[in-house]
Amino acid sequence: MHLIHDLRIVLMVIAICLEQLRNRFGAAPLPPEVQHVGQLVETGRAILDELLVNSELRSSMTHIDVNRLIEEIEGILREIVGPHVAVRTALAARESRIYARRVDLERIVLNLVFNAATAMPAGGVLTIETVSAPPEPHDLWIDPAAPYGDLRLTIGDTGRGMSECEVQKASYPLARRPRPDGTGMGLASVALIVTRLDGKVEISSRQDAGTLVAVTLPLAPSPGEPIH
Repeated sequence: MHLIHDLRIVLMVIAICLEQLRNRFGAAPLPPEVQHVGQLVETGRAILDELLVNSELRSSMTHIDVNRLIEEIEGILREIVGPHVAVRTALAARESRIYARRVDLERIVLNLVFNAATAMPAGGVLTIETVSAPPEPHDLWIDPAAPYGDLRLTIGDTGRGMSECEVQKASYPLARRPRPDGTGMGLASVALIVTRLDGKVEISSRQDAGTLVAVTLPLAPSPGEPIH
């Protein structure tokens, strides 16, 4: 499974390089050879996504420390965004344990970081933050057996941003078509995974000021406690 992830990351980096070429050429069409490479990259990513789905069906849920996961893949994230994007992390969550598949959380982070990198072709700042919050009183009243609170993971960029209309469309990603650069389904994948984990996704953005995507997921009990 990790080899699948590694290969998918390589294809993501190639896709970023192709996007940089598109920006360099402007309105002029890319050479046919480059266009062909782009098509092959998208085909490869589709195949790997299918393999990931099959791997997920065979993998089991477990306790995942999100802070530790981000620290482990931070080097890969820096490769994805490239040398012109500064990466800043603030993993302030005192509790960051989620009951999930590791592949699910990796896909959430990788898709959001890749989208952020695509929005900053000329460089910028990528910010990754985590905070944890205790359960709200009404949550305890509804379900007193699971007073664990939530983890909030935010990934922000200083890229081109989106208009209010684009934010509304992005908030319902399953109804969207992929963008020409092949990254339009990233939010759809994130939304599907987060929904399956009983979480939620929020998007805020301003044109020419950047985008912030916040993923809220329920915290898990300690490994010795039962999962409700």
